[in-house]
Amino acid sequence: MIGAVDRTSLDGADSVDGYRRRMEEILLTTRWVAVPLCLAMIPFLPKASPISIGLIAGGLALGNLVIAIRLRWASPPWRPGVISGMATVLEWLAALGMVLAGGAGPTNPIPAVLILVILIDGLRFGPAGVVGATVAADVGSGVAVIRQVAVLAVLAPDLGAMVLARWAVIFLAAGLVIGLLLWKGQGW
Repeated sequence: MIGAVDRTSLDGADSVDGYRRRMEEILLTTRWVAVPLCLAMIPFLPKASPISIGLIAGGLALGNLVIAIRLRWASPPWRPGVISGMATVLEWLAALGMVLAGGAGPTNPIPAVLILVILIDGLRFGPAGVVGATVAADVGSGVAVIRQVAVLAVLAPDLGAMVLARWAVIFLAAGLVIGLLLWKGQGW
């Protein structure tokens, strides 16, 4: 299943493969915009290492370059699953890297970027993408909170439990809303 966007609504997308290719091209541009945004977060994440954020941004740029090359010179038959899979892994690595670098403390909004990844996975992979991405977002934010409580000792256990519960509820609600919106729009 492709997702909730009308397959004919994207320019040049007269087939399912055309739709997926155009969607990946749009997401490619979005990831290029995300690279400087990662770097722009450095002053707002005082506990994060600028080097780690720079490595995340550099990895995102390098991975995006590989995907751009694959998209540009993909010869028929085009294999959208390979490029979608590469892009999904890249997006999750960058998003979870930013969550781990910036932390998931009570005042840190960085984990909210995972909601965008849930939406993208829903568009790419349908209901299974929404469910898988929601679980991955919960696990990823959980690892970040547990790291802050148990390893770094920068969050008290009771505060860590509250942050973990809050993000779990937010991701579950986002997954449900995104799933329902895509389901209503596409007729899964």
